[in-house]
Amino acid sequence: MTIKKSDLRSFRNNEHLNFHQGVRKIITDITPVSLNVETQFGIYETQIEKEAEAIEPLRKSIITDELADADAIRDNTFRGITDAVLSATRHFTAGIRTAAIKIDTEVLKHYGNIAKRTYEEETTLITKFITDLQSKYDADCSLIGINPWLVELKKNNDYFNTLYFDRIDDESAKTQLRMKQSKMEVDVAFKVIIKRIEALIEINGEANYTDFVLKINELIDKYNIIQAQRKGRNAKADENTDQQL
Repeated sequence: MTIKKSDLRSFRNNEHLNFHQGVRKIITDITPVSLNVETQFGIYETQIEKEAEAIEPLRKSIITDELADADAIRDNTFRGITDAVLSATRHFTAGIRTAAIKIDTEVLKHYGNIAKRTYEEETTLITKFITDLQSKYDADCSLIGINPWLVELKKNNDYFNTLYFDRIDDESAKTQLRMKQSKMEVDVAFKVIIKRIEALIEINGEANYTDFVLKINELIDKYNIIQAQRKGRNAKADENTDQQL
């Protein structure tokens, strides 16, 4: 019996909060004591409440979902680049392997996980990240084959930057930053609970956790379907735009 995965980063703000409130209800109904996660659940509840406070001003903003989507897209592209580099460090061709190790050691480790930064920090760091790779490491990028990814990342970042500065005011920007940080903190607390329950299942068996796993998997399935439907609509929209061009 395993707990399913979901890309929490791709959830829109309301979806994200609703998902975690659903998880909280499941744990509350079964009881944290019976699941042996009392301490972890206390931290989780605190983070959910902070997210609920952060999201309230955003409910009035027409740009919230569009901005969150644009951020998720550039985050996904950045992670695609890091995945491609890390995969190439195990390439069977020595030259490609050497180039990938060089980029991993000198660039990826230097910048860290840019996707976890605040909106403004991420925009600036992505610009520097792309500039470094396209100048100092251009030959290595060509060898690994990540240049198209860098072009896409720049496009994603430019779009986000335009959206960010053209359509939200200073106060809304500060609220957006708080919301992104709150979402990350809730996700961390959630993953701590899941990791603990998975370890307890491994040690003590499934009997005490069957109800939790079934209910949490049903909730995850529901939100995974929402994400898949949105990706399908976005892909269709992109296809129609390409045809019009």
